[in-house]
Amino acid sequence: APASAQAAASAPEQPTMLAASLQSFMPQPQPINLRGANGEESLSLPISPRLQIRRAVLHLFATNSLSLLSPRSQLQVRLDGKVVAQIALDPKLPQIQAQIDLPVRLLTTGYHSLTFAVAQHYTNDCEDPSHSSLWAQVSNLSRLELTTQPLILSNDLGFYFDASRGSCF
Repeated sequence: APASAQAAASAPEQPTMLAASLQSFMPQPQPINLRGANGEESLSLPISPRLQIRRAVLHLFATNSLSLLSPRSQLQVRLDGKVVAQIALDPKLPQIQAQIDLPVRLLTTGYHSLTFAVAQHYTNDCEDPSHSSLWAQVSNLSRLELTTQPLILSNDLGFYFDASRGSCF
Protein backbone atom coordinates (compact mmCIF):
# COMPACT_ATOMS: atom_id res chain seq x y z
CA ALA A 1 0.00 0.00 0.00
CA PRO A 2 2.78 2.56 0.73
CA ALA A 3 4.26 2.04 -2.78
CA SER A 4 0.88 2.79 -4.41
CA ALA A 5 0.49 5.92 -2.26
CA GLN A 6 3.92 7.15 -3.44
CA ALA A 7 3.01 6.42 -7.05
CA ALA A 8 -0.24 8.39 -6.69
CA ALA A 9 1.59 11.32 -5.10
CA SER A 10 4.12 11.51 -7.94
CA ALA A 11 1.55 11.06 -10.73
CA PRO A 12 0.87 14.24 -12.72
CA GLU A 13 -2.35 16.03 -11.83
CA GLN A 14 -5.17 16.02 -14.35
CA PRO A 15 -5.83 19.19 -16.35
CA THR A 16 -8.21 21.61 -14.65
CA MET A 17 -10.78 23.91 -16.26
CA LEU A 18 -10.81 27.47 -14.91
CA ALA A 19 -13.48 29.93 -16.01
CA ALA A 20 -13.89 33.63 -15.27
CA SER A 21 -16.11 36.36 -16.64
CA LEU A 22 -14.30 39.25 -18.28
CA GLN A 23 -15.75 41.41 -15.51
CA SER A 24 -13.43 39.73 -13.02
CA PHE A 25 -10.49 41.41 -14.83
CA MET A 26 -12.06 44.88 -14.69
CA PRO A 27 -12.06 47.49 -11.93
CA GLN A 28 -15.81 48.02 -12.36
CA PRO A 29 -18.21 45.18 -13.29
CA GLN A 30 -19.82 46.57 -16.42
CA PRO A 31 -20.04 45.84 -20.14
CA ILE A 32 -17.18 47.01 -22.36
CA ASN A 33 -18.45 49.91 -24.46
CA LEU A 34 -16.64 50.57 -27.73
CA ARG A 35 -17.70 53.97 -29.05
CA GLY A 36 -16.72 55.97 -32.09
CA ALA A 37 -15.06 55.09 -35.35
CA ASN A 38 -12.09 53.45 -33.60
CA GLY A 39 -13.12 52.47 -30.06
CA GLU A 40 -10.75 50.28 -28.05
CA GLU A 41 -10.56 48.81 -24.53
CA SER A 42 -8.01 46.49 -22.95
CA LEU A 43 -8.03 44.13 -19.99
CA SER A 44 -5.04 42.75 -18.12
CA LEU A 45 -5.01 38.95 -17.81
CA PRO A 46 -2.73 37.49 -15.12
CA ILE A 47 -1.16 34.07 -15.74
CA SER A 48 0.22 32.35 -12.66
CA PRO A 49 3.69 30.78 -12.71
CA ARG A 50 2.05 27.78 -11.03
CA LEU A 51 0.07 26.86 -14.14
CA GLN A 52 0.76 25.79 -17.67
CA ILE A 53 -2.03 26.82 -20.03
CA ARG A 54 -3.12 23.92 -22.26
CA ARG A 55 -6.07 25.67 -23.92
CA ALA A 56 -7.59 29.14 -23.73
CA VAL A 57 -11.02 29.97 -25.14
CA LEU A 58 -12.75 33.34 -25.12
CA HIS A 59 -16.53 33.00 -25.23
CA LEU A 60 -17.49 36.37 -26.64
CA PHE A 61 -20.98 37.85 -26.48
CA ALA A 62 -21.48 41.31 -27.95
CA THR A 63 -24.01 43.61 -29.59
CA ASN A 64 -23.46 46.23 -32.28
CA SER A 65 -25.42 49.22 -33.53
CA LEU A 66 -28.11 48.68 -36.14
CA SER A 67 -26.78 51.71 -38.05
CA LEU A 68 -23.37 50.32 -38.99
CA LEU A 69 -22.26 49.54 -42.52
CA SER A 70 -21.55 45.82 -42.54
CA PRO A 71 -18.81 45.57 -45.14
CA ARG A 72 -16.74 48.28 -43.43
CA SER A 73 -17.30 47.62 -39.71
CA GLN A 74 -15.52 44.98 -37.66
CA LEU A 75 -14.47 43.96 -34.16
CA GLN A 76 -10.90 42.91 -33.62
CA VAL A 77 -9.64 40.86 -30.65
CA ARG A 78 -5.92 41.16 -29.86
CA LEU A 79 -3.74 39.36 -27.35
CA ASP A 80 -0.60 41.34 -26.50
CA GLY A 81 -1.04 43.33 -29.71
CA LYS A 82 -1.42 40.28 -31.97
CA VAL A 83 -4.73 39.93 -33.80
CA VAL A 84 -6.37 36.64 -32.78
CA ALA A 85 -9.85 37.25 -34.27
CA GLN A 86 -11.77 39.58 -36.55
CA ILE A 87 -15.54 39.63 -36.52
CA ALA A 88 -17.72 41.47 -39.03
CA LEU A 89 -20.23 43.83 -37.42
CA ASP A 90 -23.50 43.33 -39.27
CA PRO A 91 -26.52 45.55 -38.55
CA LYS A 92 -28.83 42.73 -39.71
CA LEU A 93 -27.28 40.36 -37.13
CA PRO A 94 -26.38 42.66 -34.23
CA GLN A 95 -26.06 39.88 -31.62
CA ILE A 96 -22.59 38.36 -31.72
CA GLN A 97 -21.61 35.02 -30.24
CA ALA A 98 -18.12 33.75 -30.95
CA GLN A 99 -15.80 31.15 -29.53
CA ILE A 100 -12.20 32.31 -29.99
CA ASP A 101 -9.24 30.03 -29.33
CA LEU A 102 -6.42 32.13 -27.92
CA PRO A 103 -2.89 30.98 -28.81
CA VAL A 104 -1.51 29.36 -25.66
CA ARG A 105 2.09 30.00 -26.73
CA LEU A 106 1.41 33.68 -25.98
CA LEU A 107 0.01 32.98 -22.51
CA THR A 108 3.22 32.67 -20.54
CA THR A 109 3.67 33.64 -16.89
CA GLY A 110 2.88 37.28 -16.23
CA TYR A 111 0.29 39.81 -17.34
CA HIS A 112 -1.18 39.91 -20.82
CA SER A 113 -3.27 42.51 -22.60
CA LEU A 114 -6.59 41.37 -24.10
CA THR A 115 -7.86 44.16 -26.36
CA PHE A 116 -11.21 44.68 -28.06
CA ALA A 117 -11.05 47.22 -30.90
CA VAL A 118 -13.63 48.31 -33.44
CA ALA A 119 -13.57 50.00 -36.82
CA GLN A 120 -17.11 51.31 -37.25
CA HIS A 121 -18.75 53.22 -40.11
CA TYR A 122 -22.32 54.38 -40.72
CA THR A 123 -21.88 55.94 -44.17
CA ASN A 124 -19.65 55.67 -47.23
CA ASP A 125 -19.38 59.45 -47.33
CA CYS A 126 -17.62 61.84 -44.97
CA GLU A 127 -18.65 60.84 -41.44
CA ASP A 128 -18.42 62.13 -37.89
CA PRO A 129 -16.04 59.72 -36.04
CA SER A 130 -17.91 60.37 -32.78
CA HIS A 131 -21.42 59.89 -34.19
CA SER A 132 -23.87 58.35 -31.72
CA SER A 133 -24.61 55.39 -34.02
CA LEU A 134 -20.99 54.18 -33.83
CA TRP A 135 -21.03 51.76 -30.92
CA ALA A 136 -20.59 48.13 -29.98
CA GLN A 137 -20.77 46.51 -26.55
CA VAL A 138 -19.00 43.42 -25.23
CA SER A 139 -21.43 41.75 -22.82
CA ASN A 140 -20.99 40.90 -19.15
CA LEU A 141 -21.71 37.31 -20.19
CA SER A 142 -18.39 37.04 -22.05
CA ARG A 143 -15.95 34.74 -20.31
CA LEU A 144 -12.52 33.20 -20.54
CA GLU A 145 -12.02 29.45 -20.06
CA LEU A 146 -8.56 28.06 -19.40
CA THR A 147 -7.57 24.41 -19.36
CA THR A 148 -4.52 24.29 -17.12
CA GLN A 149 -1.93 21.85 -15.86
CA PRO A 150 -0.25 22.52 -12.50
CA LEU A 151 3.51 22.90 -12.65
CA ILE A 152 5.90 21.33 -10.18
CA LEU A 153 7.47 24.31 -8.47
CA SER A 154 10.90 24.88 -7.04
CA ASN A 155 11.59 24.61 -3.30
CA ASP A 156 13.49 27.92 -3.60
CA LEU A 157 11.41 30.68 -1.96
CA GLY A 158 13.01 33.23 -4.27
CA PHE A 159 10.93 31.68 -7.06
CA TYR A 160 7.79 33.09 -5.43
CA PHE A 161 9.04 36.65 -5.02
CA ASP A 162 8.18 39.13 -7.75
CA ALA A 163 10.87 41.81 -7.58
CA SER A 164 8.99 44.07 -10.00
CA ARG A 165 6.05 44.26 -7.57
CA GLY A 166 8.03 43.81 -4.36
CA SER A 167 5.72 41.00 -3.26
CA CYS A 168 5.03 37.31 -3.47
CA PHE A 169 2.67 35.77 -6.05
